[in-house]
Amino acid sequence: MTHWNILFLMGLAFFMGTEGPYYSAPFLWVLVVAAAYWAINLRTVRTIVVYGIFIGSFVSGFLLGYSPTLLYTMREGKNFEAAIRYYGDLQKLALRPIEMFLPGSG
Repeated sequence: MTHWNILFLMGLAFFMGTEGPYYSAPFLWVLVVAAAYWAINLRTVRTIVVYGIFIGSFVSGFLLGYSPTLLYTMREGKNFEAAIRYYGDLQKLALRPIEMFLPGSG
């Protein structure tokens, strides 16, 4: 792997870290599985260090992108006024296709 490839993949890992938890989590899983696969097959320190750098780049991107949310939560505490939804509310609050075409009551 050339230095340019490593720099490109570091940038990609950093960018994917800034995308938020929804997109970052699957990318991190793929990155960890790839790191484990290549570390087991190649058994070289360089491979482990390179993938460690990729994971570190990802984590730093995630912390940078998610830091406003983390800082706000640490400063203000949990939002107790936010909507709390339980699984049982799924059917009660769901918009069904029939409700979009038939007039409602009231």
